[in-house]
Amino acid sequence: MIAQEFIDNHFSKNKVLTLCSIARSSYYYRPSEGKRGRKPYAKAVDKSGQVVDNETVVKYVRQLFDHPFVDYGYYKTYIYLHKKKQLKISKHLVYQLMKSHQLLRSQYVNSSKKSKRNWVKDLLPQVEIAFCYLEFDIKFVWVAGQNRNMQVLTVLDVYSRWNISHYISYSIKYQDVINLFERIFEHMIIPEKMYVRCDNGAQFIAEMVQKYFKGKQVVQEFTKPATPQQNSHIDRVAGAIVSFYHGKRCLSEV
Repeated sequence: MIAQEFIDNHFSKNKVLTLCSIARSSYYYRPSEGKRGRKPYAKAVDKSGQVVDNETVVKYVRQLFDHPFVDYGYYKTYIYLHKKKQLKISKHLVYQLMKSHQLLRSQYVNSSKKSKRNWVKDLLPQVEIAFCYLEFDIKFVWVAGQNRNMQVLTVLDVYSRWNISHYISYSIKYQDVINLFERIFEHMIIPEKMYVRCDNGAQFIAEMVQKYFKGKQVVQEFTKPATPQQNSHIDRVAGAIVSFYHGKRCLSEV
C-alpha cells in the first residue's frame, strides 16, 4: 500500500489519507477474531460481579414458576432474571438451563393453564332446556362519584335469556366467582349435564374456579381468544345491564 509507505516515512497521516482519498475509519479498522456480535455470557454474574452457579439460576426459575399466575417462556424468564434478580446472563443460557431441567412451557405442564382449558366447540351453545347452559362475564361501570370503575359479574341462562344473578364490586376475585355460583346452585337443581361458558379472564381461568366446577360435575368451557361472538349472549345482556346503570346514574353516589 503506497499510502502506508509515506506514513512509515513520517509523513502526516491526515495529509496522506486525504490525498489518497482514504477514509480514516477504513485506515484504522482492524477485523476482530471469531464470530460477529457480542459474546454471550458463559455464566451468570450478579451485580457485584460474582459468578452465580447454574443450580442457583434454576432455583430462581423454579421459585418464579411456583407463583399461581406465572406462565413464562424462556425469554420472559430471562427478563425476570435480568431485572428482578439483577443477573448478567444471556437468554441462550436461560434457554439451555430451562430445557435441560424440563422447565420450558412445552415441557413444564403445570405452568401452562391453556393446556387445562376446555375450549368451546360450537360457535353458539346448543340448548334444549332451561338452566343447562349458563354464560358469565365481567363488565365495567364508571362510578362518577368515586372517579373509578366498578365491576359487574353477570350470570345468564342461555335458553331463557334470564339474568340469573349478578355481583357488583370494585374488585372481583376468583373467590367471588365461586361464591356467586355457590349462591346460585343453592336455589336450583343442577341438571345431569350442565355447561358454563366464559372468556379467559384471570378470575375464570383460576385453578380454584376450574376445580370448583369439576367438583360440581359442571363442564366449564372457554371461548377462544379474540372471538367474543362465542360468548355473544352474555355480552349483549351484560352490556344492557351496564347501560341501565349508566342511564339511571344509580352508582354516581356510591
